[in-house]
Amino acid sequence: MKKKYKKMELKKVPFTKLLKLENPELADNVIRVVEKHNPEELLTQEVLDLLKAEKPQINLLTSRYGVNPMTAMISLGNDKLLLSVSAIKLHARIALKDNNPETLLHYPIFEAAMNRHLQKLRNSKNYKIIHRKVEQFLQEVKVKPELNTALSALGLQEYVGNLQMALISAVELLDDKNELVSQRSQESSSDIAAPVVFAIKNVFKEVEVLRVKNTDKDYTALFNELNQ
Repeated sequence: MKKKYKKMELKKVPFTKLLKLENPELADNVIRVVEKHNPEELLTQEVLDLLKAEKPQINLLTSRYGVNPMTAMISLGNDKLLLSVSAIKLHARIALKDNNPETLLHYPIFEAAMNRHLQKLRNSKNYKIIHRKVEQFLQEVKVKPELNTALSALGLQEYVGNLQMALISAVELLDDKNELVSQRSQESSSDIAAPVVFAIKNVFKEVEVLRVKNTDKDYTALFNELNQ
């Protein structure tokens, strides 16, 4: 005996008002809910499969707006670079306190180069600018023998070497991130989301139609959870 039909509707989802990360979250939730309520028995498997087929687009939406996993690594690499700069300045001041005539003679040469390139680096939020300034300092070390001599007199050669390695690492991390970003789809977020939204809407429509056509099946629990 067929059950008495009772009108039941799914709530309308304001897709245009959803935040960027809410579309993929909604899609994953719909998949989870429909899978939970026996899709074979309730005849929702076919429309569920169509939504699951959009999983690459769903993942793309998530990765497009999620936190880039390399951001923390780049920040750490930049911190190490700035610490290397601080180490050079600190050990230069320590050497200066010895009042060694040779140190006193060469310190102004180092100080001038430092002031040209390594001052107030922490005030900049642009990693590329920081990298460029450090690179300019290291380039000056290469081309100016008097600066190289000053660094040797101050005992800073090892710390300059550490600075060079820190710069290489920081630049490589930033380049790796830029390469990953360049490989992302150039489609707009709305273009990427469109097939996902279409598939979600189809699930809702199909569930409502199936509820009307198959009054011998109980869709109440599925409706209730989709409406949450």
